[in-house]
Amino acid sequence: IIRKLWDDITGLPKGKIEKLQLEKVMEYDQSIIGVMSLRELANFVDKTEPYIYESNIRKFLQHKTKVNRALKKTLEEDPKSVFYYNNGVTIVVKDFKLKGNEIELYEPQIVNGAQTSSTIADVLQISPHTKGSIIVTIIAESTKTTREEITRFRNSQNAVKGKDLISLKIFHTRIRGQLKQFGYYYEQQAGGWLNMDKAEKALYTGHP
Repeated sequence: IIRKLWDDITGLPKGKIEKLQLEKVMEYDQSIIGVMSLRELANFVDKTEPYIYESNIRKFLQHKTKVNRALKKTLEEDPKSVFYYNNGVTIVVKDFKLKGNEIELYEPQIVNGAQTSSTIADVLQISPHTKGSIIVTIIAESTKTTREEITRFRNSQNAVKGKDLISLKIFHTRIRGQLKQFGYYYEQQAGGWLNMDKAEKALYTGHP
């Protein structure tokens, strides 16, 4: 009784079964890595919206964030690039059954990609014929990989800062090469100096 009340309160999809049609499928252990159309994802979110994000750390933040606005712009101007620019969506399920490229999901929850999937669903309500694809990872929880653990670790990667994103630009690479000639190390990527061994560090005699 207590468990049923908790499921009702939290909105977890007890007994829910949903279907997804994937364009490409790779099966690994208790998981699926696939490619799905933006339209398929939008339809899935529209249908399951009352409960699909209950295990996610955040609900839809609308278009108030810089990332969501950028995704909205990509969807409007170059939707096929979403596949290359976006990390995709992670769905955790109690179990799944794969039949060709169609997959049945038992008690699905989007645990990573709430902003991505919500933005896609929102934009495609206005532009329903938008063409494009996105990566989806489907993981069946088990005694080793609980829903809570998958949610926590999928949402706790080290943050990538703006300065990290420009660290590999040619300008910085040239500076690094020029300073190396004078015995100085130019840290182009965060953690570069920290991860060098003593022999490599010894090459930079001008470094304090």
